Amino acid sequence: MVRGKANKPALKTVNIDDDELQRRWKEEKAREEEERADMKRLTLGQHMRIEMEEEKALLAQLHSSRKGNARKNPSRPSFPKPHLEGEW
Repeated sequence: MVRGKANKPALKTVNIDDDELQRRWKEEKAREEEERADMKRLTLGQHMRIEMEEEKALLAQLHSSRKGNARKNPSRPSFPKPHLEGEW
């Protein structure tokens, strides 16, 4: 960084031709990208497991409520509906 007019900071490009520095920078960038991909994979896997557990719990609740409703509300015999005049 260089001081420009009115003491405002100004950025200036500096050409550094250091092969070792470039190699280390590329390795670090590749390592960070690999770590980011691993974290993404782990996060998505955990999210899928949570969704599967929630789906299983919901299905279990649905099945248990169906069984409970069958016991609580026995099927009633169906009678024919009366006509408008009140006839059967």
